[in-house]
Amino acid sequence: MRPATSNTVAAIKMRYHYAANKEQCKARCYAWRAANREKYNAYQKAYIAANLEKHKAAMADYYQRNKERLKAQAKAWQTANPEKWKAIQLRSYERRKARLALSHA
Repeated sequence: MRPATSNTVAAIKMRYHYAANKEQCKARCYAWRAANREKYNAYQKAYIAANLEKHKAAMADYYQRNKERLKAQAKAWQTANPEKWKAIQLRSYERRKARLALSHA
C-alpha cells in the first residue's frame, strides 16, 4: 500500500470535518455563493458546457424523482401568474407556427 500524501490526508480530514459540521459548512457555502453570484454562475455554465450529457442525465433523473412536486409547483405558478403564463404560451405558439411555416415552405 502506498503511503498517504499530504493532499490525501487533507482530503480525508476535510471529509470528516464536513460530516461533523454539515450545517456550518452549508451556511458558509451559501454565503459565498450569495456574495459571488457572477463567479458562481460563470463556473456553473462552464461546467455544464463541458459536461452536457452528464448534466442532462442528472436533470432527467431529478425530474423523475420529483415529478409530482415539480408539476404541482408549475401549476401553482401558472395559477398565480395568469398574464405571464398566457404570454409564454403565445410565444411558444408563435415559435411553433414559424417553425412549421419554414418546414412547409
